[in-house]
Amino acid sequence: MKKMKWLVAICLFLSACSSGGRQITATYDTSTFKDYMLESDPIDSLNYLVTSDDTDFHLLGNIVDGLVEEDRYGNLSGALATDTGRPNEDATVWEFTLRDQVYWVNSQGETTEYLVTADDFVRGLQYVLTPANQSSYASQVRDIIAGADAYYTGQGEWADVGITAVDSRTLRFTLTRSCSYFNSYLLNGGFYPLCGAFYDIVGANFATSPENMLYNGCYYLSEYSTNEIHYVKNSAYWQADQVNFDEGTIVMMENEEAAFEAFREGDLSYAYLSTNEAISERSSYDHHMYLDTKTYDSQMITYNFASNDANFALAIQNDAFRLALQSAFDIYSVFELESTDSAASNEERSDEQVTEDALTKNQTTESYQSTITPTGFVSTTNNLDYVTLGSLANYSGISLYDVSKANAYMEQAMQELSGTVSFPVNIRIPICVDDSSDLAALQRVISKYSETFEQADQFITFEVLMYAQNEADSSIENLVDYDSVMNSNGYDMTVVSKHAEYGDPSTYLGEFVSTGHLNATYMHLEDPIYDSLFTQSHAIVDLDSRLNALAECEAYLIEKGYVIPFGYGTLSYKVSSINDYSYARGFSGLAHFKLKGITALSNCLTVEEKNEFQTTYETNKNSQ
Repeated sequence: MKKMKWLVAICLFLSACSSGGRQITATYDTSTFKDYMLESDPIDSLNYLVTSDDTDFHLLGNIVDGLVEEDRYGNLSGALATDTGRPNEDATVWEFTLRDQVYWVNSQGETTEYLVTADDFVRGLQYVLTPANQSSYASQVRDIIAGADAYYTGQGEWADVGITAVDSRTLRFTLTRSCSYFNSYLLNGGFYPLCGAFYDIVGANFATSPENMLYNGCYYLSEYSTNEIHYVKNSAYWQADQVNFDEGTIVMMENEEAAFEAFREGDLSYAYLSTNEAISERSSYDHHMYLDTKTYDSQMITYNFASNDANFALAIQNDAFRLALQSAFDIYSVFELESTDSAASNEERSDEQVTEDALTKNQTTESYQSTITPTGFVSTTNNLDYVTLGSLANYSGISLYDVSKANAYMEQAMQELSGTVSFPVNIRIPICVDDSSDLAALQRVISKYSETFEQADQFITFEVLMYAQNEADSSIENLVDYDSVMNSNGYDMTVVSKHAEYGDPSTYLGEFVSTGHLNATYMHLEDPIYDSLFTQSHAIVDLDSRLNALAECEAYLIEKGYVIPFGYGTLSYKVSSINDYSYARGFSGLAHFKLKGITALSNCLTVEEKNEFQTTYETNKNSQ
């Protein structure tokens, strides 16, 4: 779970997507994928069995394969396994057959003597379950694999852990519970293979340099340093004919501005733009700049039900109070306030400026969401999207913002809490000021609350708790210590993000039970009704019945106003020479970072070309 920055990248000023000639005329190398990392967010781990950082995945997803992968449409398929697995009747035992004659290669691209075998997956899981290795996947594995928790805590034997190499090409998992979606867990590094014979040689030096690793992915790692990484196509890869780039590089960039400059010179395959740069460069490069999802987290506003402010702690228990706050939150207003002339009304602005605001809303729709689980995450056997099921359909594809409801709930809350709660209720919100746009976005959100509530000054007030993670601007006063605020429950509202760990809505919804990590960290909510609903739903094996039951759980959370979901991923402007719709699609794990199958252009993509790729993609996806 990560602390979520307040609406940073999605709160951008958007230019109109015009068609026309190329404004960037560089030529791009279609045989080399030229990637970059930022000084503020470098690739700092090669250990795919330990790290769960998306930045590391840009490299690791391409040099090591797991049992399964996802295609460009998000469909699960076999990778090192020949298919997506064979569960028993109650899905408590799964078997996989490995591809024949797949070899590990070294950092020179040479085929080693080591075949990828079922025992490599056993050794990988044992590595993850060794506490000294500090794998970020240990808790996930302990939860789903039988005997794993006892082994990890020293109370059980390895022989009792639910993973078995039946023979060199047959792998069997025994689970702690029925799990019809277990194969989606296998996208995560914690279930990836480790060549046991090689590990016995390198020991603690494993994954500390290219020479101390072996590779079975699309590429092998040939050079690794702080400033530059180089990887080369693995000719022994099981599907080498689908790998279009001969090699790839990842170079260090000081910031997004430097990356954009390098892209304009043809030295990178793509680049994201900072908010300020997107605004300043729009007139020069608007034929090429388009919005793209940069991160892949479900984002939501939550409350602290254990707040050390007794007044807020009483108020937040009231349904109407929470629903008033939910109904008054307008994510679209943030975009509008970032438009060309934020001080001007529509009547005072040109038709072109108003049109650009409309485009703002249209382009951000695919990132905006009012459900916790993203659209397209999972479907029923009849191909119905989970978010359209049952009561959850009431929140799918809509905005929760409703001025009339907000004021009605406000009046109801003030009546019900009269004599118990002192109004206005103060709401403390922690905000990181490392990026000034975060604070500006929060201020816009607060301003919109004031505009929406007819008696805002009598209902709520906001207190912004500014903190810094990096060296703070000396002009910023009254900074708070974030850890002290959180540990003392000295906050009332915050924004969090949740990354999917596997392909079932429970990856999100399990966070809200009394023992859920998100709940225990930020919310401290106790609702026995929700706990019971989730427990019952989570126990259902039949896919369609399960999804319908979980949809009711999610609808309950939103109906009660416990959360305000507002987006999936963060959007940033991008320029690129790559067809984004040829990438693997997915919500979790290393696999959707693979370069396998993607196509490149020798020139900078225009918005018009990007839209054509999107149309073709959607047509093909719908015809599956």
